[in-house]
Amino acid sequence: MKKFTLQTWIDELEQQGELLRIQKAVSVNQEIPEIADRMMKQPDGGKALLFENTNTKFPVLINAFGSEKRINSVFGTKAPDNVFPELFSVLETLQSKSSKGKKLREIWKQRKLLKIFPKLQQTSGACQQVVQLDPDLSDLPILHSWPHDPAPFVTLPMVFTQHPETRQRNIGMYRMQVFNKNTTGMHWHRHKGGAAHFKAWQIKAEKMPVAVVLGGDPLYTYLATAPLPEGIDELLFCGLIRRKPVKLVKCKTQDIEVPADADIVIEGYVDPNEQLVDEGPFGDHTGFYSLTDKYPKFHVTAITHKKDAIYPATIVGIPPMEDVYFGMATERLFKPAIKMAIAPELLDFHLPAEGVAHNLVLLKVRNDWPGVVAKTMHALLGAGQMMFSKILIALPESVELTDYKSVVSHFANNIHPNAFTISAGPADELEHASPQLVFGGKCMIDLSEVHNLDKLQIRRDGNQLNYGRVLIMASSIAEKPENIHPECTLVIWVDYPGLFEDINLLLWWILANTDPKRDIRREGERILWDARHLALEKQSQREWPNPVVASDEMIKQVDDSWESYKIGAFIKSPSINAKSFVKNYGASLKID
Repeated sequence: MKKFTLQTWIDELEQQGELLRIQKAVSVNQEIPEIADRMMKQPDGGKALLFENTNTKFPVLINAFGSEKRINSVFGTKAPDNVFPELFSVLETLQSKSSKGKKLREIWKQRKLLKIFPKLQQTSGACQQVVQLDPDLSDLPILHSWPHDPAPFVTLPMVFTQHPETRQRNIGMYRMQVFNKNTTGMHWHRHKGGAAHFKAWQIKAEKMPVAVVLGGDPLYTYLATAPLPEGIDELLFCGLIRRKPVKLVKCKTQDIEVPADADIVIEGYVDPNEQLVDEGPFGDHTGFYSLTDKYPKFHVTAITHKKDAIYPATIVGIPPMEDVYFGMATERLFKPAIKMAIAPELLDFHLPAEGVAHNLVLLKVRNDWPGVVAKTMHALLGAGQMMFSKILIALPESVELTDYKSVVSHFANNIHPNAFTISAGPADELEHASPQLVFGGKCMIDLSEVHNLDKLQIRRDGNQLNYGRVLIMASSIAEKPENIHPECTLVIWVDYPGLFEDINLLLWWILANTDPKRDIRREGERILWDARHLALEKQSQREWPNPVVASDEMIKQVDDSWESYKIGAFIKSPSINAKSFVKNYGASLKID
């Protein structure tokens, strides 16, 4: 049976021409991140990169998940969208509250899948070939990604926690800021499984055992990011996909179990009686810095690893980045379940990269009766982590959701004021545009009918860009509506005309800096939309973060060293395009 380890996956990617090795000595302090950022923004995600000389004993693997081909290979022979329908019914049966008799009858139908529960082995695992009981995190090549990050961050950790009473396992991916040789932050948001377990340990008033896993079967890493239904064990899900159980070993210093084939395990605990500490800022997947906030401290008690361990990492920032492909896999994997259990009229949905997971949802609905589109959009806003979605746009069945030219053309030609519905609801903790933390506006736009098939006319005139019935204006002070051409149904304000040079950056900027309840309003037969980054008129009481870009010094360093990396033709730094609209004096801007 095929082995799925990080090393075998690397070998497979290299054989397929999907991986490049860099033998030159490189720094983990912004140099690897700057090289990776350039590669991640190449067509189809570029190549995976293996940095073999990091001034530590561990190579760094980055961008391994950063293409549709590579993320599909994580699932083996089955594509993500073929996995869930079969597995969901089995998982539901295995973990249901049905009578034992009924459960056994249902399980018997799937008896070939019975041997998939995680299995604890009594001996040590490969992940414990080297044991460090006096741990020092500086031994690991932990990346310092961006200039205003205060320290290195572990960026691709699988954080294993368990409930103190039920011992139910959760695996989440929460960044970890390194404070010193044996402590880090633990950045789990209040909506996440790790945070729920932390609350349970707070009630018990005991130290919470935590294990941070790096590497191993690449499917573990994907599943740590996946929004599985509450109560479903990620390792059981892995066993169902692999058709064999995940082998576990007990940690050396903590009462918690981890996969035996992991590359690196960082053992430790979080003390719920300890005060929360400042963590951040951090150049985040939103493309902006997430700012300093209070989070628990993680105390490292041991580091174990394979003799030939590889350190997997990623960086996040202005899209597209490697994390886009995690989102694509999740979209395909869970689409059948959402259609089946939550929104049966839903034909399709898609989350473009520029929406950074939550800011934009495109959807198509079987529009058989009045109100079904609104019903479906509201249903999606109640579907797990889709509750964080900010702008939802319903399109006709004839529009292919991933054909962005068709999407933009239909939107710009058919937009009308009555299409907009504004509401409010939960927001992601990293949502900076909402006036209130974790609660913000929602906008549902119903363009499911076709009224205008005119060819889209795109015109630029100085600080104005006209897309059919949509006018985008670069202005620091809102123009009076009566001065705008009457044929423009939707008027959007942004800060910088330089955004007009890159439609992807422009869309990302508009979505990121909008709170629909505050910033989108109707005046007569026109919709006015304020998508400026730092506008005094928004009267926000929160700090606003800066976008994430590399320093001028690091851009020059990588430019000068590019030929020596031996990874192909020169690639210009993506940060250069974003420099014109970044205030380079810190991670955040403050409104006085």
